[in-house]
Amino acid sequence: MTGKEKRLMEVFNRMNFFEGFFTKADDWNTGQKYHMEKRRLHNKSLHIPGVVPNYSGELKLTSAGRFSLYVAPGYAIDGEGRDLFIPEPKQLDIRISDYTLPQTVYITVSYDEQEIDKRDNVANPNLTGYAFIKEEPTVEVSTREPDNFLILELGRVKLARGVKEIKGAENPLNPRSNEIDLRNVREAGVVKGPTRLRDLGKVKREGQINVAKSKEKAPHPEDTSVFLESVPIENAHRYYLVSAYPVTKDTAISWRIESNSSDNQIEYRLFFKNFSNVAAKVSYKVYSLEE
Repeated sequence: MTGKEKRLMEVFNRMNFFEGFFTKADDWNTGQKYHMEKRRLHNKSLHIPGVVPNYSGELKLTSAGRFSLYVAPGYAIDGEGRDLFIPEPKQLDIRISDYTLPQTVYITVSYDEQEIDKRDNVANPNLTGYAFIKEEPTVEVSTREPDNFLILELGRVKLARGVKEIKGAENPLNPRSNEIDLRNVREAGVVKGPTRLRDLGKVKREGQINVAKSKEKAPHPEDTSVFLESVPIENAHRYYLVSAYPVTKDTAISWRIESNSSDNQIEYRLFFKNFSNVAAKVSYKVYSLEE
């Protein structure tokens, strides 16, 4: 595939079949490219590059004995939206003699492809070509730290002088020399836009209420309140976000949420304090957030 072909299509041209349409190789390749580039655009725009969690063996790196490492099957997406699919486990052998110790080595995966299944045309060699392009990611050991964009890290090992064996980390949060370090493996995820309250929950209560002057600063049962909800005690945790402000000029307020238990129910209420010398009209909105 040429550099020009690797660039994103400037215009998406989808094949349109009709009676009598005589197709050529370029037509079919353009049709394949359409679907490939659409998928990569989706992956690149809406997903964070990394190893896809919870699929197969998650490309997890483990010790395979002495200086051998085992990469489990799995799936990843690189920063160009390309699929890195490894259906079978792979074994890597690290030749300690290739390195000047101490040395940190990185086990990486990156996109690669090759033409396969050559079809020879003896009568007309100009019509000889490869029938398929095999997408087979490259898994290798490198001394260069990967960018986690085009080259994704599957793990690293800090090789010390006199290393006898590469092992799994006894403490994954603090691997020692000659142990597999997975702390820098990135998970693929979803690209998130600005967080909005309506994405996190829904409005439980909103409105305006008159709040009388509070008799004391401490919480009091007679403080003006708004009922939010009553829920069974077995599943009573609730999460609220409140915005409230005094509409009346030259007044100041505070608010709190209280929960009270009775008859196997938990009741939630929003209470107000008015620290002014006059009654205050208060505007409020309460969001109930998803757990």
